[in-house]
Amino acid sequence: MLALYYKTSCPYSLRIRLILAEKQRPYVRRAVTTPPEELMAISSGRVPVLMEDSLAVRHSGAIAEYLEERFPRPALMPADPRERALVRMAMLDADGLLDRIERPAPEEVEAAKPSLLDGFARFEGHLGDAGTLFGMECSLADIWLFSAVEAASVRLGLDIAQEKPLFRRWLDRMRARKSVREEPLAAHR
Repeated sequence: MLALYYKTSCPYSLRIRLILAEKQRPYVRRAVTTPPEELMAISSGRVPVLMEDSLAVRHSGAIAEYLEERFPRPALMPADPRERALVRMAMLDADGLLDRIERPAPEEVEAAKPSLLDGFARFEGHLGDAGTLFGMECSLADIWLFSAVEAASVRLGLDIAQEKPLFRRWLDRMRARKSVREEPLAAHR
């Protein structure tokens, strides 16, 4: 049985909750406010951490890779190695955006917004006419980007869809997905 330690307000945890929902994998939810002793021993209290039997996997990228290999259907990575490389690079780019979203002190938020918008603009070239990223219905890159867009909205009040209109179709499509609709984002907002 899978168990996930997570924080409802953590964008890295949101990624894993969405992957589990996309893959329709049942799991025990262990929402963390104060890290329990076993979590401190595994990850110094940091989340997300996925447990399966005696295996503890930490860091959202490692967890995503584990889940993709352990439960290959539905696939959230393309079959083609070149396309997988593009998705992985997009995930790293989204990680960079998320790092910049999490960093600014309150007095630095307004100054950070233009640079972040430029960072999000780089994804526009990968958005297809149907509002898909890299032509896939849903990939790990979509989930990584969605978590960054949500964090930008919550932490900085940045409405990417308003600022970058090509994102609107993609974001509407992502928010219409069953995984996103059923996952409690309200606590994240």
